[in-house]
Amino acid sequence: VFTRPIVSFTANKQSFCSAPATVTFNAGAGGMKYRCDFGDGSSSTGQNPVHTYSTLGIFTVKLFMTGAGGCEDSVIKKNFISVQRPKIQINGLPARGCLPLTVPFSATVAPGEQVSNWQWDFGDGTSSTLAAPVKTYNSEGTFTVKLFYTTAGGCNDSLIVKDSVRVSAKPVVEFSAAPLNSCAADQV
Repeated sequence: VFTRPIVSFTANKQSFCSAPATVTFNAGAGGMKYRCDFGDGSSSTGQNPVHTYSTLGIFTVKLFMTGAGGCEDSVIKKNFISVQRPKIQINGLPARGCLPLTVPFSATVAPGEQVSNWQWDFGDGTSSTLAAPVKTYNSEGTFTVKLFYTTAGGCNDSLIVKDSVRVSAKPVVEFSAAPLNSCAADQV
C-alpha cells in the first residue's frame, strides 16, 4: 500500500505591483513527479519552478504531485499570486467652506496594501508626510491636492485630485434700518 504524497508549496513573494513579476515556487520533497499550474495558462514539471507573470491579475496556483507507487494528490491556493497596481482613494473630497477651512485628509488603499511612505501636497505650498494629516487653509482659493505614496511591497504611485478644495471668504453681513428709533406699534 502506497501513501499519498503530502502536497504543499510556498512562494518567495506573493504580491507585486507591476509585471513582469518573477516568483520562485518551492514544492518541498516527497514527490516523484510534479506539475504546477501557475494560473495564467502556463505550467511546469519542475519541483521548484521559477515563473514570470507577464500580465496584471490575481492568480490561483495548483500543484499536482505524484509520489512513490503512482499515488497522486494536489493542492490549490486560490488568489495566491497578486500582480496588480494598488488603488488609492482620497476620502472626503471635494471639500468646500469658508476661511479658515480645516480639512482632515485620509486615504483608502486597496487591495489591502499597507502604505509605508506618504507625501501630501495640499496645493497651497504646504505638505505633510503623515498618513492622515489635518490641514487648515488660511487663504482663499481653489487647490489641487496631490498624494504620492509607497506601499510596503515597494509600489510607488500618486493621485492628483484637481480643484478638490475650495476656500472662500466669510460673507460680510450688513444691513440698515430706518428709522433707527421707533415704538413697538410703529411700522419700520
